[in-house]
Amino acid sequence: MKGFPGVKKYQDYCRKAVIRDGYILMNPVTGHRCHIIDWDNKWIHVRNKMNTDGFWQYYRELKYEDPYCEEIQEIREYFKLKSDLEKDSINYRIQNRGAMCTKVAGILLFKWIVRNNYQNKIKMCIQAHDEWNIEAPENMAEEVAIILQKCMEKGAEPFCTRLPLSTDISRLPNGELPTFWVH
Repeated sequence: MKGFPGVKKYQDYCRKAVIRDGYILMNPVTGHRCHIIDWDNKWIHVRNKMNTDGFWQYYRELKYEDPYCEEIQEIREYFKLKSDLEKDSINYRIQNRGAMCTKVAGILLFKWIVRNNYQNKIKMCIQAHDEWNIEAPENMAEEVAIILQKCMEKGAEPFCTRLPLSTDISRLPNGELPTFWVH
């Protein structure tokens, strides 16, 4: 991460924010959140308990006397949850923005299909992660591929404001469009 200080700063922010807020703000543009189950009822209480004077001395003694007691297991569970949340706080944001870019691109492509009265000619078959599988007549395939590429780039604009997202068209080694899904 030494070569990418901005990435480290962003990841550190994500890790702190989820523990501070009790949810992952997956997308600031849409406001989508992933709330942590029992954050207010259980996990804040556990975190606060660990911050009281003398807790860690008490914990070490209890861990020595009864390592499988409920309180020790609760602390272990908290740190496991915290570790998972910190990782998820980074991954969820990236995955959500990618999904939103793809969804907006699908809407733009669908509008283009309707506007050009291609409903019975072009089929939007599969949307997986950050890809679309489109079926089109061979004589229209290149145009549809280029339009989809533009829709994907346009769909990313609200979510990738600092660095434009570039896309590519899946092609066979000879440069032709495939007649099957290249994943």
